[in-house]
Amino acid sequence: MEIFKKFLFDPEFDRLSNTIRWNGLNRIKDETVAHHSHTVSIFSMIIAEEVFGEDDSVKLQVLSYAVLHDYDEIFTGDILSPVKYNELNGIDLREEIDRFVDHKVSQKFPDNTATDLMFRKYLQKNFPSYIYRLVKIADWLSMYHYIKKEITLGNKGVEDKKQVCIEGIRESAHLCLLELRKFDFDYILDTKILYQIKDSNYE
Repeated sequence: MEIFKKFLFDPEFDRLSNTIRWNGLNRIKDETVAHHSHTVSIFSMIIAEEVFGEDDSVKLQVLSYAVLHDYDEIFTGDILSPVKYNELNGIDLREEIDRFVDHKVSQKFPDNTATDLMFRKYLQKNFPSYIYRLVKIADWLSMYHYIKKEITLGNKGVEDKKQVCIEGIRESAHLCLLELRKFDFDYILDTKILYQIKDSNYE
Protein backbone atom coordinates (compact mmCIF):
# COMPACT_ATOMS: atom_id res chain seq x y z
CA MET A 1 0.00 0.00 0.00
CA GLU A 2 2.88 2.36 0.74
CA ILE A 3 3.90 2.27 -2.94
CA PHE A 4 0.44 3.35 -4.06
CA LYS A 5 -0.01 6.20 -1.59
CA LYS A 6 1.57 8.83 -3.79
CA PHE A 7 -0.43 7.67 -6.81
CA LEU A 8 -3.69 7.67 -4.85
CA PHE A 9 -3.24 10.91 -2.93
CA ASP A 10 -0.86 13.11 -4.95
CA PRO A 11 -2.95 15.16 -7.44
CA GLU A 12 -0.02 15.40 -9.89
CA PHE A 13 -0.57 11.78 -10.85
CA ASP A 14 -4.10 12.48 -12.07
CA ARG A 15 -3.13 15.32 -14.38
CA LEU A 16 -2.95 13.21 -17.53
CA SER A 17 -6.65 12.41 -17.22
CA ASN A 18 -7.39 16.13 -17.11
CA THR A 19 -4.88 17.47 -19.63
CA ILE A 20 -6.48 18.08 -23.03
CA ARG A 21 -4.35 17.63 -26.13
CA TRP A 22 -4.43 19.79 -29.26
CA ASN A 23 -4.86 23.02 -27.31
CA GLY A 24 -5.43 25.99 -29.60
CA LEU A 25 -7.11 23.77 -32.19
CA ASN A 26 -10.86 23.84 -32.77
CA ARG A 27 -12.08 20.41 -31.68
CA ILE A 28 -15.34 18.51 -31.80
CA LYS A 29 -14.30 15.77 -29.38
CA ASP A 30 -11.56 16.36 -26.82
CA GLU A 31 -8.74 13.89 -26.28
CA THR A 32 -6.90 13.69 -22.96
CA VAL A 33 -3.24 12.75 -22.63
CA ALA A 34 -4.34 9.58 -20.81
CA HIS A 35 -6.63 8.59 -23.71
CA HIS A 36 -3.87 9.28 -26.21
CA SER A 37 -1.39 7.20 -24.19
CA HIS A 38 -3.79 4.26 -24.20
CA THR A 39 -4.08 4.38 -28.00
CA VAL A 40 -0.30 4.68 -28.39
CA SER A 41 0.12 1.65 -26.13
CA ILE A 42 -2.23 -0.48 -28.23
CA PHE A 43 -0.54 0.54 -31.48
CA SER A 44 2.92 -0.04 -29.97
CA MET A 45 1.92 -3.51 -28.79
CA ILE A 46 0.79 -4.46 -32.28
CA ILE A 47 3.97 -3.21 -33.95
CA ALA A 48 6.24 -4.81 -31.34
CA GLU A 49 4.41 -8.14 -31.57
CA GLU A 50 4.97 -8.24 -35.33
CA VAL A 51 8.61 -7.09 -35.22
CA PHE A 52 10.00 -8.91 -32.17
CA GLY A 53 7.95 -12.11 -32.18
CA GLU A 54 8.74 -14.19 -29.11
CA ASP A 55 11.06 -11.65 -27.47
CA ASP A 56 8.88 -10.77 -24.49
CA SER A 57 11.65 -8.74 -22.86
CA VAL A 58 11.77 -6.21 -25.69
CA LYS A 59 7.98 -6.19 -26.06
CA LEU A 60 7.62 -5.36 -22.36
CA GLN A 61 10.02 -2.44 -22.72
CA VAL A 62 8.07 -1.16 -25.73
CA LEU A 63 4.77 -1.37 -23.89
CA SER A 64 6.19 0.16 -20.71
CA TYR A 65 7.59 3.16 -22.56
CA ALA A 66 4.41 3.52 -24.62
CA VAL A 67 2.31 3.71 -21.46
CA LEU A 68 4.67 6.32 -19.96
CA HIS A 69 5.83 8.17 -23.09
CA ASP A 70 3.92 11.35 -22.17
CA TYR A 71 4.01 10.86 -18.41
CA ASP A 72 6.44 13.76 -18.06
CA GLU A 73 3.47 16.01 -18.81
CA ILE A 74 2.37 15.62 -15.19
CA PHE A 75 5.25 18.07 -14.62
CA THR A 76 5.20 20.19 -17.78
CA GLY A 77 1.63 20.10 -19.01
CA ASP A 78 0.99 19.93 -22.77
CA ILE A 79 3.60 22.24 -24.33
CA LEU A 80 2.61 22.95 -27.91
CA SER A 81 4.88 21.91 -30.78
CA PRO A 82 5.16 25.45 -32.23
CA VAL A 83 6.76 26.44 -28.92
CA LYS A 84 9.02 23.41 -28.50
CA TYR A 85 10.19 23.48 -32.11
CA ASN A 86 10.35 27.22 -32.73
CA GLU A 87 13.20 28.41 -34.93
CA LEU A 88 14.58 30.93 -32.42
CA ASN A 89 15.39 28.73 -29.43
CA GLY A 90 13.49 25.46 -29.87
CA ILE A 91 16.59 23.29 -29.43
CA ASP A 92 17.64 25.11 -26.26
CA LEU A 93 14.10 25.04 -24.94
CA ARG A 94 13.77 21.27 -25.43
CA GLU A 95 17.09 20.73 -23.66
CA GLU A 96 15.93 22.84 -20.72
CA ILE A 97 12.61 21.00 -20.58
CA ASP A 98 14.49 17.68 -20.53
CA ARG A 99 16.69 18.97 -17.70
CA PHE A 100 13.63 20.08 -15.77
CA VAL A 101 11.89 16.72 -16.29
CA ASP A 102 15.01 14.79 -15.21
CA HIS A 103 15.12 16.92 -12.06
CA LYS A 104 11.43 16.39 -11.29
CA VAL A 105 11.65 12.65 -11.98
CA SER A 106 14.62 12.32 -9.62
CA GLN A 107 12.65 14.22 -6.98
CA LYS A 108 9.44 12.25 -7.48
CA PHE A 109 11.07 8.83 -7.76
CA PRO A 110 14.25 9.11 -5.66
CA ASP A 111 14.53 5.63 -4.17
CA ASN A 112 16.01 2.38 -5.43
CA THR A 113 12.74 0.51 -5.14
CA ALA A 114 11.66 -1.48 -8.19
CA THR A 115 8.88 1.05 -8.85
CA ASP A 116 11.08 4.16 -8.65
CA LEU A 117 13.77 2.52 -10.80
CA MET A 118 11.14 1.66 -13.39
CA PHE A 119 9.83 5.20 -13.57
CA ARG A 120 13.34 6.67 -13.80
CA LYS A 121 14.24 4.20 -16.55
CA TYR A 122 11.32 5.08 -18.82
CA LEU A 123 10.90 8.77 -18.02
CA GLN A 124 14.65 9.40 -18.43
CA LYS A 125 14.81 7.13 -21.51
CA ASN A 126 17.44 4.72 -20.21
CA PHE A 127 16.72 2.02 -22.77
CA PRO A 128 17.78 1.13 -26.34
CA SER A 129 17.00 3.93 -28.79
CA TYR A 130 14.96 1.72 -31.10
CA ILE A 131 12.33 1.47 -28.32
CA TYR A 132 11.80 5.22 -28.55
CA ARG A 133 11.73 5.10 -32.34
CA LEU A 134 9.12 2.35 -32.43
CA VAL A 135 6.83 4.09 -29.95
CA LYS A 136 7.18 7.31 -31.93
CA ILE A 137 5.54 5.56 -34.89
CA ALA A 138 2.59 4.63 -32.67
CA ASP A 139 2.51 8.22 -31.37
CA TRP A 140 2.10 9.59 -34.90
CA LEU A 141 -0.44 6.88 -35.78
CA SER A 142 -2.49 7.88 -32.75
CA MET A 143 -2.41 11.53 -33.81
CA TYR A 144 -3.48 10.58 -37.33
CA HIS A 145 -6.27 8.43 -35.89
CA TYR A 146 -7.57 11.37 -33.84
CA ILE A 147 -7.38 13.87 -36.71
CA LYS A 148 -9.08 11.44 -39.11
CA LYS A 149 -11.91 10.98 -36.59
CA GLU A 150 -12.27 14.75 -36.21
CA ILE A 151 -12.55 15.12 -39.99
CA THR A 152 -15.15 12.33 -40.09
CA LEU A 153 -17.15 14.22 -37.45
CA GLY A 154 -17.12 17.30 -39.70
CA ASN A 155 -14.15 19.29 -38.40
CA LYS A 156 -12.77 20.83 -41.58
CA GLY A 157 -10.35 23.01 -39.63
CA VAL A 158 -7.95 20.12 -39.00
CA GLU A 159 -7.53 19.02 -42.62
CA ASP A 160 -4.01 20.47 -42.80
CA LYS A 161 -2.96 18.44 -39.74
CA LYS A 162 -3.66 15.18 -41.55
CA GLN A 163 -0.74 15.57 -43.96
CA VAL A 164 1.56 16.54 -41.10
CA CYS A 165 0.63 13.29 -39.35
CA ILE A 166 1.14 11.22 -42.50
CA GLU A 167 4.61 12.68 -42.99
CA GLY A 168 5.37 12.04 -39.32
CA ILE A 169 4.26 8.41 -39.59
CA ARG A 170 6.42 7.77 -42.65
CA GLU A 171 9.48 9.53 -41.28
CA SER A 172 9.26 7.79 -37.90
CA ALA A 173 8.91 4.36 -39.57
CA HIS A 174 11.95 5.14 -41.72
CA LEU A 175 13.98 6.25 -38.70
CA CYS A 176 12.95 3.16 -36.74
CA LEU A 177 14.16 0.90 -39.55
CA LEU A 178 17.49 2.72 -39.60
CA GLU A 179 17.80 2.51 -35.82
CA LEU A 180 17.10 -1.23 -35.71
CA ARG A 181 19.99 -1.85 -38.12
CA LYS A 182 22.42 -0.49 -35.53
CA PHE A 183 21.66 -3.33 -33.10
CA ASP A 184 22.52 -7.01 -33.17
CA PHE A 185 19.69 -9.38 -32.28
CA ASP A 186 20.11 -13.13 -31.89
CA TYR A 187 17.02 -13.68 -34.04
CA ILE A 188 15.69 -12.25 -37.29
CA LEU A 189 13.39 -9.27 -36.94
CA ASP A 190 10.22 -9.18 -39.00
CA THR A 191 10.19 -5.57 -40.18
CA LYS A 192 7.46 -6.05 -42.78
CA ILE A 193 4.93 -4.05 -40.75
CA LEU A 194 7.32 -1.09 -40.58
CA TYR A 195 7.57 -0.99 -44.36
CA GLN A 196 3.79 -1.30 -44.62
CA ILE A 197 3.34 1.61 -42.23
CA LYS A 198 5.92 3.69 -44.12
CA ASP A 199 4.54 2.99 -47.59
CA SER A 200 0.76 2.88 -46.97
CA ASN A 201 -1.56 5.35 -48.64
CA TYR A 202 -3.20 7.32 -45.82
CA GLU A 203 -5.14 9.73 -48.00
